[in-house]
Amino acid sequence: MPKHILVATDLSPRSDRAVFRAVRLAREHQARLSFVHVQDDSLPDDLLAVRQASAIEQLERFAAHVADGLDYSLLPCIGSPAATLIETIQDQAPDLLVIGVHRPRSLLDEWRETTAQRVVRMTDCPVLVVRAPDDHAYETIIAATDFTPAATAALNLGHRLAPSARIVPLNALHIPYEALLGAGGAVAMSTNTISASFRAEAQDADSAWRAHHALPIGLGHTLFPEAGPFLAVANAVTETGAHLITVGAHGRTGAHRSLLGSVATDLMRNPPCDILIARPIA
Repeated sequence: MPKHILVATDLSPRSDRAVFRAVRLAREHQARLSFVHVQDDSLPDDLLAVRQASAIEQLERFAAHVADGLDYSLLPCIGSPAATLIETIQDQAPDLLVIGVHRPRSLLDEWRETTAQRVVRMTDCPVLVVRAPDDHAYETIIAATDFTPAATAALNLGHRLAPSARIVPLNALHIPYEALLGAGGAVAMSTNTISASFRAEAQDADSAWRAHHALPIGLGHTLFPEAGPFLAVANAVTETGAHLITVGAHGRTGAHRSLLGSVATDLMRNPPCDILIARPIA
């Protein structure tokens, strides 16, 4: 269970959901809670001083109200938001970062990373991206899995955060060239054969995964929808009423964006519900 939770807030109503979820988790796990607010240093110095003083006062009032009775601290910072947050994580070494969804930026979203994506890419810290209001516990979790250590680490962390939640593993089956094969006669038989082959291979991987990894007791049967990963997860969230998705961040931390993994990247950019991203424990 987490002993230290770091929550990032820009003091906007959009980020309040992340704060309330972090406070809930801190209470449930008796964890220490740190509030970090980064004032962008691109402002003129005179305006920056006024903004920072106001932000600190607002942060103090807000934290005292929502975190009453908790062991908490305030970390007001000045700097580039993403870079400063990464430095804070490296300095504080929290067990979990909680952050809200990013602001929509139209065409810029196609080219620029969100703060959460950059944090996951550049640090080992697990990240919980909060989309939904904190009016419920995590009762159902969709665990996106490709049976790798990263996906397993995310699933197990989700279980530690919400030990009473039902966990439904999901492995999306992407059938190559399925649309080109058509749906008639011998071609349909070929499509069914290919689909069955991919499903059998995935089921074998699932059996090996369950046999060789420490997984939560009572883990549900794995779903094998035939769809792209994002669509498969989004549909499963709708069908099950899930409140949380877990997904692994592939590869090592580093400068190249491909190290994050396309599934984690897509889900973090437009999550159907809250999403937890983690790397394997070294």
